[in-house]
Amino acid sequence: MNYLSVMLKKEWLENIRTHKSAAMLICGIFFGILGPFTALMMPDLMAGLLPKNLRPIIPEPTYIDSYTQYFKNINQLGLVILVFLFSGTLTQELAKGTLINLITKGLSKTSVIAAKFSVLSFIWSLTYLAGSAVHYGYTLYYFNNKGLHKITAYLGSWLFGLLLISLILLFSSLLKKNSAVLLGIFTVIVAFFLINVMKPIKDFSPLLLIQKQSDLLLGHFSLHRYQLLFLLVIALILMNLAAANLAFKRSEI
Repeated sequence: MNYLSVMLKKEWLENIRTHKSAAMLICGIFFGILGPFTALMMPDLMAGLLPKNLRPIIPEPTYIDSYTQYFKNINQLGLVILVFLFSGTLTQELAKGTLINLITKGLSKTSVIAAKFSVLSFIWSLTYLAGSAVHYGYTLYYFNNKGLHKITAYLGSWLFGLLLISLILLFSSLLKKNSAVLLGIFTVIVAFFLINVMKPIKDFSPLLLIQKQSDLLLGHFSLHRYQLLFLLVIALILMNLAAANLAFKRSEI
């Protein structure tokens, strides 16, 4: 446990020193502000593009526009930033050999995986909590508190972020190169999109977790189905971490 605490402290200080945690936090808050303001400005932007006779039919923005914009920004940009910032969290240390001294002194490889997942998950959770709190506050101020299962909808992006972190550690343990990690994650996302179009299994695509949030808020997507997706993604995270731990244990540093 002492070695694990040392590793946790090392990981946290490393992310503070490289400003990665600060960058993530700033991005999260920025996306939280951007969502409702984009929703508010959209009618004016559309009015500038459409002929005058069509401007009266532009609908007024509602709370769902704010949520849609926020989730789109987080899911398309926020998660990409998360992957690119932290894709080298293990591969860079393997390349530099910075873990050799710690492991030869008794640090278990399981502790390395556990510490990295814990710290990255904490940074992502803090980032997403801050962004979501800002988004919810502005949405409440400019629009209203309507929408079903809001907490569950918010949790969708957070859980998908944890899935990506587990994939980073899995591919880092297997492939040991930053470019290979990114390629591996890209391949998995493509596979998820393919599942989306395969009728027999499309209801089990993890991507639905970040594609059906607005539908869940509007009551157009079953809460029970969304909760089943939660369980599926949690199972995938645990499997990825177990596989990452096994691969890292068997690897030579």
